[in-house]
Amino acid sequence: MPTAASQRLALEWIRRHVRNDGTVSVSDRNSAGYPEVTGYMVPTLLACGERTLALRLVSRLIDLQEADGSYLGSDGIPYVFDTAQVLRGLLAARRLAPDTEAAIIKASHWLLQGLERGKGEWPQPSSPAWTGVPSAVLLYALPPLTASLQAQALLERHLRTIRIAVRRYKHQVGVRTNSHFQGYIATGLIELGFPSEAMKVLRQPATPTWPGTGQLAQAHFLLGRLDSGAALLREMLASQRPSGGWTGGAPNYFESEEVSWAPKFYLDACAAYRRAWFDANASVIPQVIDPEDERVLAVRAAFAHLRKGRFLDAGSGRGRYLRQLIPHFPGVEFHASDPSPELLRSLPLGVQATTGELTNLPYPDGHFDGVICIEALAHAVFISQALAELQRVTKAPGRILIIDKDLSRRGQLPTLPWEEWFSESLIGTTSSLAMEHGLFRQWIYDRPPQ
Repeated sequence: MPTAASQRLALEWIRRHVRNDGTVSVSDRNSAGYPEVTGYMVPTLLACGERTLALRLVSRLIDLQEADGSYLGSDGIPYVFDTAQVLRGLLAARRLAPDTEAAIIKASHWLLQGLERGKGEWPQPSSPAWTGVPSAVLLYALPPLTASLQAQALLERHLRTIRIAVRRYKHQVGVRTNSHFQGYIATGLIELGFPSEAMKVLRQPATPTWPGTGQLAQAHFLLGRLDSGAALLREMLASQRPSGGWTGGAPNYFESEEVSWAPKFYLDACAAYRRAWFDANASVIPQVIDPEDERVLAVRAAFAHLRKGRFLDAGSGRGRYLRQLIPHFPGVEFHASDPSPELLRSLPLGVQATTGELTNLPYPDGHFDGVICIEALAHAVFISQALAELQRVTKAPGRILIIDKDLSRRGQLPTLPWEEWFSESLIGTTSSLAMEHGLFRQWIYDRPPQ
């Protein structure tokens, strides 16, 4: 199963193959920058907590945009698919980089013009680079275009064109291809809201590739099929190279090169697995906790000084700690974030909920007076990035309290494949909790005034 170490190794592969100019290389043997992959690498890097690196890629992508809004492939020809994947990356960074707005508008305008000229279908490229690529992969180009039009309040005006395009490309999904292109088709259908059609695509035979293995795993997780997705991830993990990467994995498909999109799709699949696991197990995750539980008392003591302001439970689960805190802090505005939308459904009334990873919290800098993270950091995988995010969203001065399992007690309970326990040196000041024979430890970090 996907360990935290394997995911960190994959992320390091990506970091090493970002060129000095801010584009991602094609492979370990081809150092040419690849705008398409650079574009859809952005949301992956943001999810892993690599905000600075992601924004560096975004800055370069803005510079690379053609005057008409398109993006070129490695052969110097503008492609719909490549432009749409850059648009995907620009949209992911929109909240963080306001200078993406003009590039988003130009790219979506170019894509939309092509669809309208083709009456709901983009022109088929005749270049050698597009040989063997099924047109149905353009289903994966429609979600970023749709999201961009929606952000510009233009979707309703162009909805008929989008619907015609969806219908036409859906009729082209039956072509035998490799699993990489199959993954684009299936994921595009899922993102467009056609899960049953995506399931039919997943049942079709395809030539296996390593990037495609990650893509198909992610698609299974998005459809709630944990066992099928996990089996694919096990295959991918077993074939990870010491470098952290994967070859293309098929004859005549980068079989001797480690391609940059393989670790990207592995990381996406691993993140989808964690979310799907918690969604599937939401009903057995505790919703209540004894008000005299030592962890509850530790939170109340750490924030006894708080009379007003904003408070975040990061990785809140179903909100069992918030239920105990709300009555004691009447002047405080409570927020919760969790990667699992299913868990957030059970939050107590009055809590403002937002879906988000610990490594990519959807809040401005210095937004909260107090932040807790209880038995959630263990599932973050990219621990240093998660700690940086917790600090980023905390005011200066402000306090962070982390409660999680003590590394010295590891083995006392079974763990999930990606789960980690922590040493005393994690952050700030620390002390052990007496409950459950010292299983838990608390860490308090006070952000100094600036």
